[in-house]
Amino acid sequence: MKRIFLLFAFLLAAGVSFAQEIQSPLDEDDKQAFVESHLYRMPEFSRGTVIFSDKTIGQGIINIDNLHQCTMMINGNDTIPLMRENDVEKIVVGAKSFIKIKGLYLEVVEYGSGEVILALLTKLRAIDMGKSVAYGGVSGTSSVTSVGAITGAVPSSIERLRPDLNLNYIYEQSPVFVKGESIYFMEERQLCRLFKKKSDAVKSHFAAGSISRYDMAQARELFRLFAE
Repeated sequence: MKRIFLLFAFLLAAGVSFAQEIQSPLDEDDKQAFVESHLYRMPEFSRGTVIFSDKTIGQGIINIDNLHQCTMMINGNDTIPLMRENDVEKIVVGAKSFIKIKGLYLEVVEYGSGEVILALLTKLRAIDMGKSVAYGGVSGTSSVTSVGAITGAVPSSIERLRPDLNLNYIYEQSPVFVKGESIYFMEERQLCRLFKKKSDAVKSHFAAGSISRYDMAQARELFRLFAE
């Protein structure tokens, strides 16, 4: 089983009490270590189940790439992207469940009694002149013929990527509310749209104290007040 080196430890389990946004160091070596340590969602590649939109499933040794927001899988001695990425609906790894909404993998934290879900968004993005860009450059491609890593899912061609250390990177974790295919952040205007019938109560809650968009404890409180 492949183990990922972690420079920083973050709580990604459902019990996480905080989230954050941090920028990569300027030093080249530190920046490379930062990117490598935050590239994957889980500290290890683990056996998991991929559920596709047509309700077929695949199983394999997988992890989630935080930068490309895609499923990566171990195929022999290589790590490759999943070809049917556009068809992924949900991933289950142990006790963790991830839903895919608008191209983003969201870890389910709590289900409400209605249609709203509390989730954790984790992403790594490269920034250049204020624009998000792809992670590094392509150093080569090769075709993959083996299909044994995930049952029912054929891996795509490999793109070997390396970080462009001329860019800066931001690692972000944010609690979000999900309804259908829409994602709402911990902001007054967005939550008023989500909970239209309770918008006055939402405004009162925000007016009563400082609300951070990165605070999972506050997100849980709002979720239990308005989504259950």
